[in-house]
Amino acid sequence: MRNKHGVGLAPAILLLTICLGCVSHQGKEKNMSNQTVRGEWPSPAYDRGRTSRTPAMGGISKPEIAWQLDLSARQYYAVVTPGREAEETCRLDPSLPLEPLDETALVQWGLKEPPVDVDGDGKPDPKSPQGRRTLWAKFLPDIKGVQRVDFGNPMRLYSFENGVDQPRLVWETPIPSWLDQKYIVPVAADCDGDGRKDICIARWNEVAVFDASNGQQKYRCVYRPGVRPYGFFACYNDPKRGPYLVAVGHRAGHAEALAVRNGELKLLWYHQFDPNDAVTLRRTCAEIPRGSIGDFDGDDRPEAMVNTFNVFKDGRWHLIGYDLETGKPNIDLPDVHLWGHADIDGDGREELLTQVCPRRPRGTCGELRIYKGDKVVWSHPYARWSLFSPPYPQFNPDEVSSEGGR
Repeated sequence: MRNKHGVGLAPAILLLTICLGCVSHQGKEKNMSNQTVRGEWPSPAYDRGRTSRTPAMGGISKPEIAWQLDLSARQYYAVVTPGREAEETCRLDPSLPLEPLDETALVQWGLKEPPVDVDGDGKPDPKSPQGRRTLWAKFLPDIKGVQRVDFGNPMRLYSFENGVDQPRLVWETPIPSWLDQKYIVPVAADCDGDGRKDICIARWNEVAVFDASNGQQKYRCVYRPGVRPYGFFACYNDPKRGPYLVAVGHRAGHAEALAVRNGELKLLWYHQFDPNDAVTLRRTCAEIPRGSIGDFDGDDRPEAMVNTFNVFKDGRWHLIGYDLETGKPNIDLPDVHLWGHADIDGDGREELLTQVCPRRPRGTCGELRIYKGDKVVWSHPYARWSLFSPPYPQFNPDEVSSEGGR
């Protein structure tokens, strides 16, 4: 819900019903051996199968409402822009009348994906299914609309210039024997700077790139010892140094960057935080908040900001900014966890929105800090970040996370 001031309402009424009557237990009462009577709730979710069901037989035919409490809440969406160099307090009047959010506002606030013209006729088309085995993007610049890659065997690319319901097979090619399409993390990105989007795939032990115009392999770099790719995979285009492919494993802890150099896809650096694919033996954590790649310290070199835990065997969180070219940690903030980033002061360089985490659990609330590079520019003793990331784009995705957004 929203009014003309951009105020939204998420109504929710908690209705509590108290049933007046009795429950007949068709079973034996507890005896001296402390056996459970039929109908009791002996454990969370009732039983070891977590069925949340009891064999108790109710004798209530006409339940009555004893009392009810309105717990409706308001959700506000506000735009914050740089202003005077002073701290201000914004108060929203809860008595303002509310109106539903229209389709345009939903898209503007990132609550709904923008409509996409699939067939290039100038009109929005219905959403198409997106999953690990399909990839939508503007792969072919000379053909109207967007195209879809299906990761089967053979791998196929379809175009839709004749209509959404009339896909045209552009090419198909058998997948290589080494490519297991069931365990891939694909993105659509121009990884070599030729102006055309490629099909970039992160796999267990490698990254492979295919030419979207014909399905043929362009690049392949094998470097991981069979470590899971699940996590974050993205292409970041640095204006001066060109594109980088960045992967961070959330389950099997690793972080790395690759780039096309001299016609080959090369591994620039690789950090593995646990031996082999030790998912069940993890002693560390590594995660990258979505999109946290850029020049955060102002040295004209981009970093990938990674939340890590116990990577130095110290039992502490470290927010580490790895230089995309060298893998060197340009930023290392101990006991700090990154939740997001934004250009708070309007100078063109984004600040880091963090929370102090002195122990493994990340509390809902705690000390908040805003960093510019490795310098604290603002703090609050006890609060929480309320951040929202729009859903990953269905079309032209140049980054993806198998863990979802925050």
